[in-house]
Amino acid sequence: MSNYPTIVINGEGYILGIRRKIKLDYFTVCYNRTGSFPGTKDKLFDLCALIGKVDKLTLEDRMFDYYQEQARLDKFYYNSIKKYWFLNFTRLRETNIPSKAYIDKPSESITLEDDEFISEECNAIYDCNLKVLMLQRNIHSLSPSGITEYINKLWGDDSIHIYLRPIPSKSMIEKAQKAAIYRRLQVKFADIDEKNFKLPKQSSLKKIFEDCEKFKGVTAEIIVTMGDNRQGSLDNETVSEVLEEAKKKDASALSKAIVSIKETDDSKVEVIDLFQDNISDYIYVVLEKRVSLASEFVERRMREAFENRKGDLYEIVGGK
Repeated sequence: MSNYPTIVINGEGYILGIRRKIKLDYFTVCYNRTGSFPGTKDKLFDLCALIGKVDKLTLEDRMFDYYQEQARLDKFYYNSIKKYWFLNFTRLRETNIPSKAYIDKPSESITLEDDEFISEECNAIYDCNLKVLMLQRNIHSLSPSGITEYINKLWGDDSIHIYLRPIPSKSMIEKAQKAAIYRRLQVKFADIDEKNFKLPKQSSLKKIFEDCEKFKGVTAEIIVTMGDNRQGSLDNETVSEVLEEAKKKDASALSKAIVSIKETDDSKVEVIDLFQDNISDYIYVVLEKRVSLASEFVERRMREAFENRKGDLYEIVGGK
């Protein structure tokens, strides 16, 4: 038990300490085949298959080189009620070790034994139904690209490349849909092959898609703008079709969609990248003095944020 006094906020007891803000990002886990054509549509990778593989490995066997250091999936367990996995990744440092300081004598270096490391944690939640990964951002631990590199090494199949694909923000798409004026539209088709996508027969987007397909190329990118006509707007109905297509994300015919909007004639032009304005949340934790932040405490905060965000995730990626 800690001897620190507690304060009560909203009926919950917190250890007195430093309040810290933690960012949470959301991803779908995807993969594509090595050597596939540029623009080939990606597929969802089920992280449960990877966890099943990890379950048979020892802690040492699931350690892999991460630049000049080591990375490991340290802890993981399944919540059978919420149907998600909690994953605890660690970056294991054995260089640039901090010193130990005292009030009444000089600092002294910390010497690690051969089997000891400084552990920097990064926590994640993987929803088995949505196939969505919520990832804690920690500048001292593994980044999303670091997690990606680790997952590929752990899976150990050079014929595929697994990566994390950010999930677009519903609020940004909704904001674009509410705009009164559209000044510019830039879209890129993920794969010019009509059979890969289900577009309405009468949609303007389908007609553009079919015209691009005639060139026999792999990908295509188009830009439509009002040019010097500062008072006009692109056709709202056609732009709305593009915005609806962008909502699909994993099943979309698009790999890029950027729209420049004005809410009124007098407002400034705002540029919205529908595939880069991604869903994120923030949680707050209190760091107790002289004690490491327990991953179980972070999980509880992450789980609360995930449950609050679940409705948006269902609308964007849907239940798989």
